[in-house]
Amino acid sequence: MANASHQPAPHRPQAPAIEKRRIRLPVAVALALAFFGVTLIAGAALVIVLYGAQRTTVELLRDRNEQLIDAAVTRLHDYLAPVQSQSVFLADRIIKGDLEPHDEARLADFLLASMAAAPQVSAISFTTSDFQSVRADRDA
Repeated sequence: MANASHQPAPHRPQAPAIEKRRIRLPVAVALALAFFGVTLIAGAALVIVLYGAQRTTVELLRDRNEQLIDAAVTRLHDYLAPVQSQSVFLADRIIKGDLEPHDEARLADFLLASMAAAPQVSAISFTTSDFQSVRADRDA
């Protein structure tokens, strides 16, 4: 048994040794690749920033234009609201019978007096159902 314990181990084939080759780049190529990589990253960052800036600019312009339109509508409403009020007032006077549409002299005085409350009105006219018209001008 003493012999059996000292038997040589069976021979195993060894894997061939792999040689590690180091790739050696010239310094100029390494610098060129590094410069290309940095440029690519900077370009991508620039594209992302410009895209975000464009979206922000478009949103700001849209908001500003909406505000301008809202302001213009408000100004126009404020400018024409007195004119509408005067028209409603004159229509109420005619409906209640306080003002007769066929009394042209009194109607002309009413029309002229109604322009005092609305300086943006330069002329006002009333047309009857039989297409007779009475007009009052600020300059007249």
